[in-house]
Amino acid sequence: MKLIKQKPHPATRKIARILFWSSLSLRIALAGLELTAGLYIAGTVTLPLINFVVLISALFLIQKRRAVLYILTGLLIVCNAALLLINNDCAEYYFTSPQKTNTLVIREKSALISSGWADVYSREFGIFKRKLDYKVGTDDSYQPFAHGQYRLEWTGEFTALLDYYNGHGYQQLEIKL
Repeated sequence: MKLIKQKPHPATRKIARILFWSSLSLRIALAGLELTAGLYIAGTVTLPLINFVVLISALFLIQKRRAVLYILTGLLIVCNAALLLINNDCAEYYFTSPQKTNTLVIREKSALISSGWADVYSREFGIFKRKLDYKVGTDDSYQPFAHGQYRLEWTGEFTALLDYYNGHGYQQLEIKL
């Protein structure tokens, strides 16, 4: 009895190659925007999903049964999944200005991975957000946005007043976009 060596279909390899290079290029471009312009992609799972596409399409591109490459790619997939699970406890809250020209984004960290703070962003170009120099700080990893213990009032098109519970009492923060 002779074993038949099955090769991947050429169309599968072509699709994997296109997915790999396009998603890798997108990931590099997004990393470049973060480093040079301070722009981050909106959402909490977008970057890990792009990473998964790169890694899984790389599995289809490995030729000649190279066990080391399969193991390395598999380990990278597991690490990416672990980072996704750890960092996915974040939630983003969006607040639009009265004239709908500006959006404030609050990214609240999980109580498991943070010491009680949230980052403040301004939404730009629809799908990006720029980190502002404000932090919403709380005591004992308290999450005021998840518990609904906050009030945000727009005082102008570029200014918002945020009152939030920090674990011991209410605190006020004026945010200028």
